[in-house]
Amino acid sequence: MSKLQIFLSSHQKEFASERKALKDYIEGDALLRRFFDIFVFESLPAVDKNVKELYLDEVDNCDIYIGLFGDIYGLEDNDGYSPTHREFIEATKLGKTRLIFIKDADDSSKNSKMKSLIATAQNELVRKRFQNISELIASIYASLIMYLENIGKLGNVPFDRSVVKNSSLDEIDDEKLDTFLERAKSARSFAIMPSTPKQKVLMQMNLLDDEKPTNAALLLFGKSPQKFFISSEVKCLHFHGTEVAKPIPSYQIYKGTLFELADRAIDFVLSKLSRNVGTRENSNEVPVKYEIPQLVISEAIINAIAHRDYTSNASVQVMLFSDRLEIWNPGHLPPNLTLDDLRHDHSSIPANPLIAEPLFLAQYIEKVGSGTVDMIRLCKEVGLQSPNFRIQSGNFIFTIKRDTVEVPVEVPVEVPVEVPVKLTATEQKILASLCVKTLSTKELLAILGYKTKTGNFRKAIARLLSVELIEMTKPQIPNAKDQAYRIIKKD
Repeated sequence: MSKLQIFLSSHQKEFASERKALKDYIEGDALLRRFFDIFVFESLPAVDKNVKELYLDEVDNCDIYIGLFGDIYGLEDNDGYSPTHREFIEATKLGKTRLIFIKDADDSSKNSKMKSLIATAQNELVRKRFQNISELIASIYASLIMYLENIGKLGNVPFDRSVVKNSSLDEIDDEKLDTFLERAKSARSFAIMPSTPKQKVLMQMNLLDDEKPTNAALLLFGKSPQKFFISSEVKCLHFHGTEVAKPIPSYQIYKGTLFELADRAIDFVLSKLSRNVGTRENSNEVPVKYEIPQLVISEAIINAIAHRDYTSNASVQVMLFSDRLEIWNPGHLPPNLTLDDLRHDHSSIPANPLIAEPLFLAQYIEKVGSGTVDMIRLCKEVGLQSPNFRIQSGNFIFTIKRDTVEVPVEVPVEVPVEVPVKLTATEQKILASLCVKTLSTKELLAILGYKTKTGNFRKAIARLLSVELIEMTKPQIPNAKDQAYRIIKKD
């Protein structure tokens, strides 16, 4: 099967990053690479031919012309036309399918000739606006899938672009959509205002097909997404040991939109981790440092939700063990990415572009291709091992080791108190020390080798207090600077 040819316009520097990202995406996406070859000016070998002739020849040979129109008009030829303008004229004359994408919503700062070219394009065909690479990729992806549908090349439409037959716009929650628009406007200066009719919003975001919301729209803004996609829920499990074992101390199944799933799963993990709570010395907000950086946890969970295979009957699983965090995501890497690529800067090839773009706009994910690299950097900064990535049993698995492993141990015989529970190593050391004499917080920290109150220290003290093995010398002032602790003597 011969492939359809895409000509990507504009070889000026203004869109160098966008052109590279689009080329990498189309060549890396399992579906699009099957049907399309893409031409970009930078990939041309050195040939004995006039540049103008070269790019116009490529327009002649293409099936689809994609025009990127920005602020700059470009270098003009003797007749006053830029290469981009010449390409557009040629594509129009030859009756090529033209897909035009215009940078930014405001044209006031654009070159006057570029404004004129945009006006011409607007009068002749439908065009889309974009503000960033993520938005551009999602729009071009939707347009190419629609093109394949229209020419009868596509038997099965990609999941995020498909629709459920018995769904309607009534399934979209207006309040959830407005909440998203408010956040997207604040975080990314998104042009669509809250309270805009949902039909218009979904159409602009490529989330509407023949008056029906796409699967992506239902997952992102639906009143009850699991009504249509049962496995889109997220399962969160917490184990005290290092293996999966029953009974499970804490097990939650979360349902809701993808935004709600992300928020709840992240909160689940953070609530189980050790943390160090600071003071308001430098800010009105109390700083909290978790044993695993919060941004690493957020990125890993949201990546699993955004890039999973939604045609799978499996769900995303978030499992916290005593020594590690594991996140299981149904799906595989894109064909042109390896596990090693994830440790270096790489192109972003989202499995579900129409899902990934709104998550980006709401600042749930950051710039394309940077997530795994950022996680590795953040772990290194706090002294943690780099995350591990692996593929197993049809799942992409993210694993990160926790900083410390607290294993319950038996208390030595020489501790002269009755201990009704097993204690961690930290708890045992505190108890043994207090059996000798009453000690201040500062003295206990020195014995444990801590400079400040760590999450492990706070958790150990809280547990020893809760099982009534120790007590405060000033219980009425828990945060007293001269607070000390002592063994509770039983009669």
